[in-house]
Amino acid sequence: MLKSDSNDPVALNNRGFAKHRLQKYEDAIKDYDRALKLKPHWSAALNNRGRALRHLHRYDDAQKDFSEAIEQAPESVHGWNNRGRTWADLTEYQKGISDLTRAISLDPAYSYPYYNRGICYRALHEDKLADSDLEQALKLGYPRERLD
Repeated sequence: MLKSDSNDPVALNNRGFAKHRLQKYEDAIKDYDRALKLKPHWSAALNNRGRALRHLHRYDDAQKDFSEAIEQAPESVHGWNNRGRTWADLTEYQKGISDLTRAISLDPAYSYPYYNRGICYRALHEDKLADSDLEQALKLGYPRERLD
């Protein structure tokens, strides 16, 4: 395990990710915070911290991280996908659809934005669009067992 006094932002981000996978979100956030202190505005760490914040239902804080990640790396699909999913958590489905459509345009082979956009469409009772996106997510490898 990484020493707790590490000054390596990549190592701190990776350790945070490992803690995240163990659902130790608060501990993960501490590592992401330290990584970002050493390497400010780093989109990967911002996305990771935002995901941990989202798991803690701290949606506004998560949105700030995702928005900054998008600002720093506008061509990265992850910021758009994560912010779009969080818009759905906040029941801002049209905003979610917009961000998720952008994610799909950046990487049409990435299954998660299709799934997340399908959730938004379902919430808006756009069932044909929802079914189409969810079917595409499965075709691209979205885990069937994770479907709601």
